[in-house]
Amino acid sequence: RKVAADRLGLPVEQVRVVVDMDTSTTPWTVTSGSYSSRFAPLGTSAVVAAADTIAATVRAAAAVALEVPADELTLRDGSVVHPSGVSMLFRHAAG
Repeated sequence: RKVAADRLGLPVEQVRVVVDMDTSTTPWTVTSGSYSSRFAPLGTSAVVAAADTIAATVRAAAAVALEVPADELTLRDGSVVHPSGVSMLFRHAAG
């Protein structure tokens, strides 16, 4: 949660990371799952990649609404913020 929250500029309480196994496409075996911390680098990399994709999408949506370039927007404190001071809530841009 902390990694995703940091990448998205959100309070950690507003982030829920869901990790599921789709047993209809990947059968469960005794070797399925994450044991100890050996899969932490892989899982963290996946969370970072997903959060970065979400961040880019949210910035693009906010850029349209705020009529500013997406690459000038930052995500912080639960908002999408432009240096000029215009901003919108993350949840509104993501909605």
